[in-house]
Amino acid sequence: MPRLEISRSSSDRRFASDWLATMATWLPGSQWMEKIATWLMVISAGGFVGLIYWIAYRRLRYPNELEWAEGGMIDMVRRVAAHQSLYTAPSKHFVPYMYTPLYYYASAALGHFTGIHLSTLRLVSLAASTGCLILIFLLVRQWTGKLLPATFACGLFAALDAVAHYWFDLGRVDMLYLFFILAAILLARDGRPILAAIAFALAFDTKQTALVVAVCVLAHELDRPRKLLQGLLTFAALAGASVWFLNHQTQGWFSYYAFRLPSHQAWMVHKLGSFLLRDLVFPLSISLVLIVAACAFKPASFVRNPRQLLFLLFTTAGLGISCITARLHLGGTNNVTLPLWAWICILAALSLHSLLEATNEMESSVGAKLRLVLMTACLLQFLQLVESPSQYVPTHQQQLLAQQMNQKIAAIQGNVFVVHNVVDAGSAGKVTYANSMAIWDVLRADRGPAAQNLRTELIQSFQQKEFSAVLADASPDLMMPVEEPYLTDINHAATVAYPQEQQTMPPWDQMLFYTSPDTPGMKPNVLFLPQSH
Repeated sequence: MPRLEISRSSSDRRFASDWLATMATWLPGSQWMEKIATWLMVISAGGFVGLIYWIAYRRLRYPNELEWAEGGMIDMVRRVAAHQSLYTAPSKHFVPYMYTPLYYYASAALGHFTGIHLSTLRLVSLAASTGCLILIFLLVRQWTGKLLPATFACGLFAALDAVAHYWFDLGRVDMLYLFFILAAILLARDGRPILAAIAFALAFDTKQTALVVAVCVLAHELDRPRKLLQGLLTFAALAGASVWFLNHQTQGWFSYYAFRLPSHQAWMVHKLGSFLLRDLVFPLSISLVLIVAACAFKPASFVRNPRQLLFLLFTTAGLGISCITARLHLGGTNNVTLPLWAWICILAALSLHSLLEATNEMESSVGAKLRLVLMTACLLQFLQLVESPSQYVPTHQQQLLAQQMNQKIAAIQGNVFVVHNVVDAGSAGKVTYANSMAIWDVLRADRGPAAQNLRTELIQSFQQKEFSAVLADASPDLMMPVEEPYLTDINHAATVAYPQEQQTMPPWDQMLFYTSPDTPGMKPNVLFLPQSH
């Protein structure tokens, strides 16, 4: 393989250095201001990390969903704990999400000691988030040999929790998935492809979007064919074995949910512009400038050989492709951008180290001024991500109202169909039914007998008034996306069967709490009863 030229010519480096030195003469500054800015940056990074745990502590025991998919998640963990299959034919009682199963098994394992609660799932995510912060710190620390850029990377990723609407402690698969992805990237960077492939296989068994990332990252070993084959073949064997085993155990239903349904979801290509602006440029503009500046002026300080360059390029490509395609899928929100955010934080930290190294080659006063500029830029990046966390933490009143709602559900005679599963009917002692989001995924993407049987079963259940009540935020004809034609007949059946309204909470009361503004604002506080009531 031809040698890749990664260092700039001495004249180019001298020109860049002279240009930076000239710019620095226009700037005020001193060494003590540089030190103050550095310590402020370090304190800001630590503050954002601490904020993750403060918010998690405040939300850990909230009895209902912080985000509307948590209800379906706990249903799946309960099935694992009860030794029931996760992947079965869709029915009114249960429809799984379109994810691979490792997160559910990890949560069920913890639940063996703590009991199965939403807090159990949140603890798994919080532990995974802690692991992500440690891995980001270690990767940058090992690469640069410096604590300062590693601290910046760790704090920057923690600050992005606000952009993700404080996702790090939610009972969702994303943080455990990211933990395995980062572990695999660290191992691949260290030249251990077999261990990296094992970590990628664990990521794949948590969320199948790891496939693209794994292939790209493991393929960076182009100039070492033996290691290339070791990584790719190990990953293929482990991922393929898990797919075969799960399909064998579920009579093929695993592939139906993990591959067939996702491949038939609609694409929202028009979201590409908003993704680039809202998810990348607006929150991370200063970090992106740091990366561009380092590539322009001092790339050789953190890319010392062709293999490191290939690693950076292939990892960036894998994470970029994976995140962009997931974001453009119907239903994709900014949680799918978390792996790309983590990688940008790592690249920004490497770039910061590169630029700081460049200042050491300059006259001391000039270097101090430029270091002050860099630390100020890091501080501005943190300030750009500051957001009041109060809207993401349920108040004491909201905690009490959520408990009262569960008590009211428990007091109802018979079973209650809870639309959107925002209230955990299982905790209220009621039979749980399929999560609405999972129902939509099936009906939207499948035109075959599985979806038709699910549709028929739901319609018949409403027509026969099998439920004592339907809990929703509006009339049943609005309880699912009315713009979707495949839901019209289901909505109509529910509206005819359950026409009477009974307010469970005052109409003005925002009694249920959501952490994410991207979550549909569905706060079911109205019981719909059959005519006989």
